[in-house]
Amino acid sequence: MTGVEIWLFIAQASSIITFLIGLFAFVSLIKASLHLDEGGYKSMFIALSGTILLIVIGVASMALYHLSESFDKLAELGEIVELGWYTFTFAGLCYSMYASYRVINYLKKFSRFNVKNSKKIKSL
Repeated sequence: MTGVEIWLFIAQASSIITFLIGLFAFVSLIKASLHLDEGGYKSMFIALSGTILLIVIGVASMALYHLSESFDKLAELGEIVELGWYTFTFAGLCYSMYASYRVINYLKKFSRFNVKNSKKIKSL
C-alpha cells in the first residue's frame, strides 16, 4: 500500500465511524424526545435532532465519496455525493443557527423567571 492508499483507507474508516456515531446520536435524541411532554423542551430536542440529521446525511455523503474513490467505475457517483456532502453539511450548519436561536429563547424564560423570584425573595 502506498501512502495515498493508506490515507484513503483512514478517511473511509473515519467517515464510516463518524456516520455510525451520528446515526446513534440522532436515534437517541428522537427516542429521548418521545418521552418528554409537549412544550418548549421537547421542541428544543426536535430542533437539535434536525441539525444532527442534516449533518449525518452530509457525513454519509462524505463516506460514500471516500468509498467511491476506491473504484474507478463510481467516479461519476463520487462527484454527485461530493456535492451532497457539502450541501447537507452547510444546510446543517445553517439550521444549527436556527436551532440555537430557539434554545436561547427557551432558556431566556428561565432567566426572566429567576430574576422575578430573586426580587421577591429580597423584598421579604
